[in-house]
Formats: sequence, structure tokens, C-alpha cells
Amino acid sequence: TTTVYLDRLDSPRGLAFGPEGALYVVETGNATINGPCVTVARGQSCYSGTGAVTRYWKGQRERVVSGLPSIYNPATLDVTGPHDIAFLGRGNAVVSIGWGADPALRSGLGALGANFGHLRQLSAGGQWRSVADVSAVEIAGNPAGGPQDSNPYGVLNEYGRRFVTDAGGNSLIEVGADGATSVVAVFA
Repeated sequence: TTTVYLDRLDSPRGLAFGPEGALYVVETGNATINGPCVTVARGQSCYSGTGAVTRYWKGQRERVVSGLPSIYNPATLDVTGPHDIAFLGRGNAVVSIGWGADPALRSGLGALGANFGHLRQLSAGGQWRSVADVSAVEIAGNPAGGPQDSNPYGVLNEYGRRFVTDAGGNSLIEVGADGATSVVAVFA
């Protein structure tokens, strides 16, 4: 028997249980275009801003955060934005915001581009702030070599540090409590 707890989500990705026991699901967003576009290797990525986090708790569904950075590529029909969520106590949730292209191209979206490729912290009230620019690691050193590509994806939240997998950069990045980044591993 299958039971559906949440449906009608916009490109759901990572999920985690919060400290209160609720289930949180990260939504990457949808095909809405709400801003500028930038040319990337596989077409154009257009600002959508439809990323979200939805909570299922005590039988109720609630979108607790909306308007998170996301992009839509009409050529590939792909949406990129919030990918994963991890908790470490109340008010200390972190969400990885992907990019999926050369991180230098983020500037083509103007000020909105600075929101991509980051690890963001979400407060209990739904506000968010940048913890670290994970994609900057790819710009600074391109740890795996090859074309520059960064797409922060999975995240693990531990006391004093976080770990983020960069699916585009083929690397595992540690983010310290101060936001400093370092490469832990590189994958072929």
C-alpha cells in the first residue's frame, strides 16, 4: 500500500526531518520566468525565483519558505535551484542552491545571479542568508579540472561545519562555521 503525504510539489529534490519531527521537502521550482536570462552551455538559464521549502507536520502541509532562487532553462526544460536541506537544531537549517553551469556566468543575471551556487541558512521564521559561496571554490581552483561547472547539491549539517557535494564540480566541499570553504575530496 502506498500513501501520498505531499503532492503538487514544484520539482521536489532533497528532504529531511526537522528537530520537531516534521518532514521538510525542498522544491527546486517551476518553469515560470520572473527575471533576466543568461546564455549557458546548454541554452539559456532564466531567473525563476520559485524555489521553496514545504513542511508536512501533524497531517498538515505548509510552504514555510518561498521565493528561493531558481532558474529555468527552456531549451532543456530543466529547473535548478534549492536541492537539499539539512538541520542541526531549530533555526539552523541549511539549503544548497545549485547553479549547473560555469559559475562566472552568474553575473549575467545581474544582482540575482549572486544568489546561486551558495549554501543558505534558513531561520525558523523563513528568512534566509548566505553561509558560503560554494561555487567560488570552482572559480578559484577548479578542483576536478575540465570545464568550469558548479552545482551545489547534497548537504550535511554538523556542529561547526557543513559538507556540500558539488555535482558540477565533482567535489566535496567543507564549509566552516565562519563560511570558509575547503576541498575535502575530488571525484573522477
